Amino acid sequence: MYMKKSFFLLLGVAAVVFTPAPSFADVILPNDDVFCETSTDGLTTTTYDGYNTGALNGQVIFGLAAANGVSTGRRRSYIEFTLGSDPVTSATFKIYNYWGANMGGQGNAAPNGSLRLRATPAGTPFTITEPASAMVTDWVPPTDSVFNSTITTIQVTTVGWQTIDVTSWYNARLGQTTTLALRGVQVSGYDFPIYEDREGSAYANHADNTILSGGPLLEIVVVPEPSSVVLLAVGSLFLWLRRR
Repeated sequence: MYMKKSFFLLLGVAAVVFTPAPSFADVILPNDDVFCETSTDGLTTTTYDGYNTGALNGQVIFGLAAANGVSTGRRRSYIEFTLGSDPVTSATFKIYNYWGANMGGQGNAAPNGSLRLRATPAGTPFTITEPASAMVTDWVPPTDSVFNSTITTIQVTTVGWQTIDVTSWYNARLGQTTTLALRGVQVSGYDFPIYEDREGSAYANHADNTILSGGPLLEIVVVPEPSSVVLLAVGSLFLWLRRR
């Protein structure tokens, strides 16, 4: 009887070991995020953290934005994340554009907008601390040379969520606290996508097209390592045999 029970228990352990481990999804929210704009003469850099510009009846909220060049443009944003320590099968960066045709100005800039995501090298994480006030001129942004790795560039064509696959970037930086830089091509006035920030500033100020919980985030899918599953199964078998 004992041998029979052991046989079926071993079969159960084998089933656990060779059954694909279930994956689980998770969301990582930013630690900090800022939008910086350098004057055309290059002398003054203003940093915004959910600043209400007063334009268009107070609907334009500078949470996050990017314009004036995908490499070294005057308008750019920075977003810091603390990444998990486990490899992922997928990681997606998501950011919400609320600027649309109904916002006034020069019309809907989104079809002409772009979003380039840039990163630091894998072994050199970079952190930021956003200013305490909504608008300051003494916050020193990172130099352009810090972000020398382009993940990808997408066209921003609609109001709503914009997504970028960042799986390779994520897996190469496991456990790091590091920053992403946002760049964009569009150049004139407010005529470019404007994104919700982590604090939900645009939504809180009742800007059109905004949604609750529209701040930037990372969506990840994690699959437990096979070795963890094996150790759990073998450990269960050992405890059962010891009791016998």
